[in-house]
Amino acid sequence: MHSDYYFTKGKDHFICEDYAFAGVAPNGFPYAIVADGCTTATDTDIGARLLVRSLSRQIDLGKSFDLRDAIHRASHIANALGLDPACLMATVLCAQAGPKGIDITLTGDGALVARRRETKEIVVWWVNFPSGAPEYLCYITSKDKHKQYRETFGSTKIVELYNIKEDDEDAGNWEPIRFKDQLAIKVHLNYAFYDVVGLLTDGAATFDKEVFSKLDVIKALMKFKNVKGEFVKRRMRRFLKDCRLNDIEHYDDIAMAAMYIEDE
Repeated sequence: MHSDYYFTKGKDHFICEDYAFAGVAPNGFPYAIVADGCTTATDTDIGARLLVRSLSRQIDLGKSFDLRDAIHRASHIANALGLDPACLMATVLCAQAGPKGIDITLTGDGALVARRRETKEIVVWWVNFPSGAPEYLCYITSKDKHKQYRETFGSTKIVELYNIKEDDEDAGNWEPIRFKDQLAIKVHLNYAFYDVVGLLTDGAATFDKEVFSKLDVIKALMKFKNVKGEFVKRRMRRFLKDCRLNDIEHYDDIAMAAMYIEDE
């Protein structure tokens, strides 16, 4: 079992506000985290890193992900640095493997992608918000701000479900699932059914749609030649290099983190 990650700046950004990290816990199980800082807020590149590393520190200490603890720790550090609290306006997706499978928590938009062990088909959980304004984890630090967000934008989030076949250009999809009044979406995956589990920020949907849909991008990024070492970094850099050679660019930042689980 191991994990890897990579993140890169989009064409429309001066600095990369996405961040990713992955590692292996003291118990030998891998974990993966990605975050996407809000472009309209200040210093969210720093905020995204604070959130991700606050979560990874929990794992390093032999604990499980605790979103409330992570946001409060990140908020404390941001305050000590004199940063605006809005720097923590970032989506956070995290996955932690354990003895009984993989537990994933999704806050904000982005995607959970998982490769079926037997067929190599890719199952996609793509989270989006009808309002276009993600419900950021940092809102829980202020009841007034959280209430104001929900009064303005509502509390509905939608998960689009897709199944991408390895040798088929078309992707089957199921009826979207709507969640309301739920800050985080939780998913549990069984090792018997999946061997690669990844997390992606929504920058994957910002390529020229006439060339690459978000599912085209996911399919390409999950097409690993092997899953050894820096397998995410190699695949992303190869794909993005091929895109540049064909004058194809992504406009938003992209971050990806993934883990590989050997067959028992």
